Amino acid sequence: MREFQNAGSVIRVEMVRCGYTSESLCEATEISPTVLRDILTGRKTSISTRNICAMARAFGFSASEFIDLLSGAVGFPPYTTE
Repeated sequence: MREFQNAGSVIRVEMVRCGYTSESLCEATEISPTVLRDILTGRKTSISTRNICAMARAFGFSASEFIDLLSGAVGFPPYTTE
């Protein structure tokens, strides 16, 4: 498990960018709605490797790229509305 203090806000931005609702992200990643809600609200700051990898795939990142994004090591990718 890795600790990420701002994971909820990062994941919310990626959900908007990729067009996911909480429900559709849970379906795509097989993450339980309770776990996702706890991450999004900040009640849970530790995220399992399995869930990091599942969200990374859903958002189009490698696991290491997504970890860098969650940890603040890199900024958000450019967002275009084409």
